[in-house]
Amino acid sequence: MTKLHRRRQRMDNAPRAPLALAAAVAALMLAQFLAPAGPANGQEQDALPAAQQTPGSLDAEQGRETFLKYCSACHNELRKVGPYLAGGAGYFVQAGLPARDFGSLLARKVRNKDATSVMPRFNPDEVSSADLDNIGYFLAQTGAGLAGLDHRNPPAPLIGSAEAGAGSYARHCQICHSPDAMGKESVPPLAPEAALMQELGLPASALHGLLLWACRSGDLEQMPVYSSGDLSDQELADIAAWLWETTPEAE
Repeated sequence: MTKLHRRRQRMDNAPRAPLALAAAVAALMLAQFLAPAGPANGQEQDALPAAQQTPGSLDAEQGRETFLKYCSACHNELRKVGPYLAGGAGYFVQAGLPARDFGSLLARKVRNKDATSVMPRFNPDEVSSADLDNIGYFLAQTGAGLAGLDHRNPPAPLIGSAEAGAGSYARHCQICHSPDAMGKESVPPLAPEAALMQELGLPASALHGLLLWACRSGDLEQMPVYSSGDLSDQELADIAAWLWETTPEAE
């Protein structure tokens, strides 16, 4: 047997444990490299800000399915029966309304039949509060996307001045909605709208969103469209603040 053969035989008979150990260590290092990064030094990872967290009980996909079942026949892009809700939702996100509040926003129309509207009333056996929350979350998500915003992190609400809003309302709104914001003839009242939002626990940004939608979109019948040059976002926030403080309950 040559020296080369004897050397090969010794290598074949050598223990393979070191090689197996090296392979295991390499595999472990690769797995650690590929694994998602976790908290360092045993520290808990910081949570997202509350505004960016998706409420665990809300389901946008379930909301979409319920919306298609009950709402989309009237509230679609064609706008032949009712306003386009997905497009309108973007204005509420712009106003800073949290996505979790969109269900309550819907409840103000779904649970209260308006004699001047063709909108039917849905009782909780047909469309539950959870259904409304999911529809609202779906609309917030969709509307924010259409507006180029993030429903998980809406803009900070503008702080309105009720004093300034009184003047802006007198100049732009009272001719149709009456000086006391109680409406007249076919023009809807605004003060009771603010009162109902407060009753439902909505923040003032909900009313600001409604005014943005009404004044900017052209979706609402008989409502003229105002550009931001004619009536700024801040002026609308001021009008919302004035309406918020002059609701029938507050008088």
